[in-house]
Amino acid sequence: MASDVGRDDPPSVSDVPANREVALADLESLLRSAEDLAVCLRATTATYQKALEALASGMGVAPVLREVGAGDTRQRLTAALAEFEQRRHVSRLSLVAAELDEGSTIHDISRTWGISRQLASRYVNGIRSEA
Repeated sequence: MASDVGRDDPPSVSDVPANREVALADLESLLRSAEDLAVCLRATTATYQKALEALASGMGVAPVLREVGAGDTRQRLTAALAEFEQRRHVSRLSLVAAELDEGSTIHDISRTWGISRQLASRYVNGIRSEA
C-alpha cells in the first residue's frame, strides 16, 4: 500500500480490488447498521413520547420509567449507537485504504473527509501498520 502513495499514474480498479472490495462490504455493513439504528431510534422516540405524555398527566417519574421500560430502551439504544459507530469507523478506514490504493495522498484524504491532515495521517499510519 505504501508504494501507491504519490504514484504518478493511479492504478486501475482491477489493480487494487482487495481494498476496494473490503470497502464496499464495509459500506454495505454500515448501511445495514444505519437502518437498524433508525429502527431503534423510532422505537426510542415512541417510548420517550409515552413517557412525556404520562409525566405530563401527573404520574410519578419512577413509575413512568418502569412502565415504559426506560432501562431496556436505554440499553438497546446504547448498543445500536455503539454498533453504528463501530461500523462507521471500520468503513472509514477501509475507504481510506481504498483511496490510498487509488493514489490519494494524506492531504487528499484530509480534504475528502473534511478532517485534519494529522487525523488523516493517523488513519494512514494505522492502515499501513496493519498491512
